[in-house]
Amino acid sequence: MAAKHFAALTFLLVFNQPGKIGTLDEEQTKNIITEGVRVFLCAYAPQRKS
Repeated sequence: MAAKHFAALTFLLVFNQPGKIGTLDEEQTKNIITEGVRVFLCAYAPQRKS
């Protein structure tokens, strides 16, 4: 399931931009993937104990 979540938060978001199919530039693509990775790591990283 984690692999599916990772793909959805990164590559699938790049390919599913409404009205922008095939028009994202490199910077937009990098931003979407970078944010997707950040969100994935926040969700799946081990929780720190206080």
